[in-house]
Amino acid sequence: MATIVKADEEFAKYRMFNTQDKHDIFVTDFDDGVAKIDFTDDYTPESMARVIAGCFDKNSNFKESIFEAYDCPSDNCFRGIELNVFGKQLLVTEKTASVSEISSFIRDSLEEFITTLQDKVLQELERQKKVFEDMQEAFVSQNIQFRGAQAEQEWRGWSRYVFQEDEGELIVFAGEAFARYVQLLILKRGVPEWSAFDEGYDAVMDHTHANGAMLQRAFDMLIKCWKHGGRLSMWNDDRAKKEIDALLNEF
Repeated sequence: MATIVKADEEFAKYRMFNTQDKHDIFVTDFDDGVAKIDFTDDYTPESMARVIAGCFDKNSNFKESIFEAYDCPSDNCFRGIELNVFGKQLLVTEKTASVSEISSFIRDSLEEFITTLQDKVLQELERQKKVFEDMQEAFVSQNIQFRGAQAEQEWRGWSRYVFQEDEGELIVFAGEAFARYVQLLILKRGVPEWSAFDEGYDAVMDHTHANGAMLQRAFDMLIKCWKHGGRLSMWNDDRAKKEIDALLNEF
């Protein structure tokens, strides 16, 4: 069946065609006679294959519509459609516009993507399990390394004061969890100090109920009292700068 399309009202912004069966085709690029189209979950492999193959039917208006949408001369060469399915590409031409071959490519690409995604999820679960076990070990094996007796006394006094606040216990716990876990990484795992700070921050955020503001309260005191406080201060300033830069880049 021929694929009949019309440009969406906001095509210039979204590069989207509407088909006669109420589906959308997202064209990511049109260069050197090849229209690049992304697979979307609006389609089954078979329905997407029919739409793509239908673009090469003699009764389809896809070629004329894309030339018009991209303001190309009508005598330009239309070489085909490059279909992208989660990183896998297939170039479909008039000679290879087979519904069965296109749908097989889509199905195989989806299966590969799902398998890869499942493997990544399992790896992440194993990593998180190991992090949690290491955090438990850190609380058993590590005492916070203070800069001296006075620094330790200052930390204890601060902890007693903060405990009286709402969620104060969690603030202190987050600071102790971070310090102990980082020490474990440095002393027993041989992780460089800067990388240990990165891992420690992620571990506390993932495995406690503390948020960034709570952990920052603890950092302010760790910077003053902890053996690694000087380097923590530099790392924390760098982290804050990166977060601000990332926020500004969104605008």
